[in-house]
Amino acid sequence: MPLRPLPLWRELFIEPRRISLSSQEPATRRDGEASAGHCILLHGWNSPSGYLGGIRRALMSLPQAASWRFWSVDYKTHFRAFPDSARDLTEAFARQPHDFSNTVFIGYSMGGLVARQMVALGFPCRALITLCSPHEGLAPWVLAHSPGTRSLSRRSPHLAALNAHPRDVAARSRYHFFAITYDDIRGPHDDDGIVTTSSALGENLGMVASRQRLHLSYGKTLALRGPHIAGMNARNIAPVIQLCAGLFAQSEAAQSRFLPFPS
Repeated sequence: MPLRPLPLWRELFIEPRRISLSSQEPATRRDGEASAGHCILLHGWNSPSGYLGGIRRALMSLPQAASWRFWSVDYKTHFRAFPDSARDLTEAFARQPHDFSNTVFIGYSMGGLVARQMVALGFPCRALITLCSPHEGLAPWVLAHSPGTRSLSRRSPHLAALNAHPRDVAARSRYHFFAITYDDIRGPHDDDGIVTTSSALGENLGMVASRQRLHLSYGKTLALRGPHIAGMNARNIAPVIQLCAGLFAQSEAAQSRFLPFPS
């Protein structure tokens, strides 16, 4: 059955008022059990943390996630460039009374770059997963009209600096990049409406842990922005959920060396 495009009545302007962090633990976790690790979910531009609620719930329902702590965060996306948001979040997490040495990042769209920037700042990274993230900039037809979107553009100095950052380069063996492609009444598309496949897969960034395309079919309907937004729906990203299950299940003895948390 072909997918239906998502309605375009989403709010045109969503800007969290401040940085906020909240965490949850699966209901199956035993009282007093220490966290095996932390999973931090990072939303995209104009998409606050609640939009990733379905993904968080799908991950928390995994048997392998029983002893993990899941973090939802909010940060500014319109009036803050992604490196500034990453710095704000890194400082906010540094004030938390937890050991983040075993952290898995999941970043949707802009959130993927925020996650990478946090790693560049020294935040520990066991693994980093991105969905529809513009690692090499937004598609050329997307208007970069705010400080936040301009930081995502193909000519962004912020993006160029991140892609050349030695700590980010060193961590790429733990990065997993996912892109969404689709077909609709117009035919096949090698993009998700906002980010091209090449950019989402970071094809010019050298070796990473894995790259994968997820394809959606809209049949005889017009998809418009729907495929990019569909990256926030857990039902459309089964390979991502499966990857997380494997990461959550790995023992601490099998963990790779972590990057130090900034002092």
